[in-house]
Amino acid sequence: MADFKIRPTSGSKLKLQQDGGTDAITIDIIGNVQLAGTMTTGTLTSGVSVPQEVLAKMHTFSFSTRTAGNAGQNTEQFTWTSSFTPLDPVNNSLHVVGSVPIRAAGNDHVGYGPRFKLTNSQGSEVGAFGSGSLNWDFAGKGSCYSDTDVADRHSTHSYSFVIPPDTLPAGTYQIVHWCEGSSSQPTHYCPNSSDDARFTSQTEAHMLITEYKNI
Repeated sequence: MADFKIRPTSGSKLKLQQDGGTDAITIDIIGNVQLAGTMTTGTLTSGVSVPQEVLAKMHTFSFSTRTAGNAGQNTEQFTWTSSFTPLDPVNNSLHVVGSVPIRAAGNDHVGYGPRFKLTNSQGSEVGAFGSGSLNWDFAGKGSCYSDTDVADRHSTHSYSFVIPPDTLPAGTYQIVHWCEGSSSQPTHYCPNSSDDARFTSQTEAHMLITEYKNI
């Protein structure tokens, strides 16, 4: 069966009206569509561009391995993910939120945060300045830490901050939890029943990166 076509005269708009004569749907001469009411059903697929949409994607990661802390300065403590690929970091902002349960070590002040490491298609770090790497470090950005009255107690390494547009280049990143200052480590990350019987389940760290664009 051939397609059924409705076409206005040259230079005119196509209009579908309500029973009272008010325009309900208008299609102009270049195909733009105006709705008088609200689209109440249906699905917008990934092929539809919505330029007014602020939220682009929510990236989620977790870590749940009991891991001893490293007391050294500028040390990578554990890996959140080896495959974080933002949609468009040049134009979008990234709101990074991470919460890591810890068995504290009695450190009154600590310097920590996530490190973003640009990788190639094989997952290896991209070299810069000889054997170095392209790293973006965010120690102390929105960090939330509480030193307990007794050193060896349950606490957290947490952070919440925004990476502005055009801070990170496009690509794939490994994200690690990183301690900038020496003696910033806990006794263990993600403690479990090996640390205390009240940890009846393995504790987990979670990270949420909300990618969005303000227009």
